[in-house]
Amino acid sequence: MENCFCKIFICTSLGKQQLFDKILSLLKGEKESFSDIRSPWCDAHLAENSYYSPNSDPNDFIYFPYYLEIYENKTNDTEYINNIREIIFVMNSIGYKAVAACDFEDMLD
Repeated sequence: MENCFCKIFICTSLGKQQLFDKILSLLKGEKESFSDIRSPWCDAHLAENSYYSPNSDPNDFIYFPYYLEIYENKTNDTEYINNIREIIFVMNSIGYKAVAACDFEDMLD
């Protein structure tokens, strides 16, 4: 796959640190900094979305309060895509809203 970058927009009432801790657990990774995670299959960066506003449309993911940038790290494409699919599934199943924006979105369904 040519472009493996994926951005997951996340809507939750959790604070950034609580969300970071949850993502750290999901990725089974190591904390690199207050916003960065390294796992065997990816490097990830959690950020607050500068476009977020409490008055924004809650269904428009562009305005979700957080986003997670994910970069492939020494893994094959199938494993990478399956792991991203699993993260999105888990986040949605525990009550967050998680929407991916990437060149391979159609492979995440």
